[in-house]
Amino acid sequence: MEDDVIRGALKRSAHRLGSRCAALADAWLTSTAVQHEFESLPWSLKVALKGSLIGVVASVVLLGYITETQLAFYALIGVSLVVYLLARGEELVGALLDYLTSGRVLWRWAFVVWAILSLLWTTRGRVSVDRAITLVEIQAVGLVFYDAAKNLGLSKWILNTVFACVVIAAVQALVTEDPTVVKRLAGLYTSPNTLGMFCVIGLAVFISIAARRRNVAASIGLYVAALVLLVGVVASSSLKGLLGLLLVCSLGAALAASRVRVATFVGVAAGLGAALVAFVEPLRFIWEHALYRLQIATIGMSVGVNQSTVERARFIKKGLSLIAEAPIFGKGLDTFRWLSGEGTYAHNNLIEIGVALGLVGIVLYYGFHLSILRAAARLRRTDDFVWRFIVIAVPTLLLLDVAVVSYASKLSTLLLIMSAGWLERTRVVVGLSASNGSAQ
Repeated sequence: MEDDVIRGALKRSAHRLGSRCAALADAWLTSTAVQHEFESLPWSLKVALKGSLIGVVASVVLLGYITETQLAFYALIGVSLVVYLLARGEELVGALLDYLTSGRVLWRWAFVVWAILSLLWTTRGRVSVDRAITLVEIQAVGLVFYDAAKNLGLSKWILNTVFACVVIAAVQALVTEDPTVVKRLAGLYTSPNTLGMFCVIGLAVFISIAARRRNVAASIGLYVAALVLLVGVVASSSLKGLLGLLLVCSLGAALAASRVRVATFVGVAAGLGAALVAFVEPLRFIWEHALYRLQIATIGMSVGVNQSTVERARFIKKGLSLIAEAPIFGKGLDTFRWLSGEGTYAHNNLIEIGVALGLVGIVLYYGFHLSILRAAARLRRTDDFVWRFIVIAVPTLLLLDVAVVSYASKLSTLLLIMSAGWLERTRVVVGLSASNGSAQ
């Protein structure tokens, strides 16, 4: 009798142990597949994938904004996409299915579909169709960013490449343009505001980088690059860029992991900047012109006579009237410029989307941002470079939308898609780690 009881207890214990071992092994194998898929690839595929990502990011950041570089843009991004697709092979089919069904990216898919459907009720076809094509093109390239982030774990590689490319753009603007002639530097872009915004994104990457021990040369190089981006923001005299700089530094200072980096950067920028502005005439002109624009904007807002402020107030007033005429469905994609009679975009993303796509468009567009921020808040991976970038950059982009039309912006949208892929990858890894802990 006692032998039967003991035998039964041993069998049950063995069964439980076997089940736990099986679960642990399965979780370990799956976790390994998620974390080390890229490392397990042959070196030639690694080179092809990383090289093609450099090509895609460089084309998005540096080319395609002026007529002189558009041909190079299509050539570089075309070749880079082909190389990436060939390197991924049949595995890209599964990645595409993940991309199409991702809970977070579905917000963006729904927004793009709604924008295309709006062509059915707009009366200005050509311009609206061009805008819809741009949205589709961005979404197509987004597959690469999503797959690289979720399945290959290359989010850090993408962000580092963005940082390097934006530094190149800032250097090009500072070297090739005379601030005493053009006043506001634009570089490779048609608008100084674009240069300012891209430099802000680059600074968000810099502040997010972990403050770990590096050799002196690497540390100096990193801070010099960040200071170049700071000069790029100031040289653009972009009020949105200056506000974005303030937001990025404030959000970075709010995180314990990046607080020291922000304080060091601000201290170095203040000390070195004061010395350079005093002795280097072009930098002094750049600084004085930025201050002039800031003062004009501040005084103008206080007395209500600043031309830019008056224009934007008029845009908002006309936009709200147009939204009231079609609050749910909107007037159709890219219709503010001709319905308002202004001949330009609304300079406010909420107004631009509200007029074009109504309340439905606003909910779908910002649902994507909020889903990313909500997922990041749940993870609270303060030790991770990409997590810090998300919680610094995404709120900054959201707040700047009061003065920027961003819904068709290539770089910011692709980085949001990358963030969605990273969050889904990290959720799987964290879940598997939890399963490992419970199995033990």
